[in-house]
Amino acid sequence: SIRDLGSLNGTSVNDQRLSAEKKKSEWKTLKGGDTLVMGKSVMSVFFRVKVPDAPPSLEEQERRRRRAERRDKRDERRKERREKLGRPAQGGEKRAREEAPRSRSSAGGGGEGGGG
Repeated sequence: SIRDLGSLNGTSVNDQRLSAEKKKSEWKTLKGGDTLVMGKSVMSVFFRVKVPDAPPSLEEQERRRRRAERRDKRDERRKERREKLGRPAQGGEKRAREEAPRSRSSAGGGGEGGGG
């Protein structure tokens, strides 16, 4: 839909002005193929309609809910085990130790995109 809010040059749909100069118009529903003129600008209206996917079935909704519950319980158990063993939340210390040697060995050049 389109509406002229009181423009000086006006708005027209298919060569029909929506309202008098400087007057607000009523809403006009646009259709595919309409020609829209706003001031000196001319446009053609085209619509691309996307049909929404069908909503998941009740069985699929229940399956997703159960899967999310299992995932949450699993994550909670893992977190409790890490805390009990005194480990960092996501293995950050281990990751830092593993990255340190790599950064030293790659410091001498030979990176991606070199030479040729």
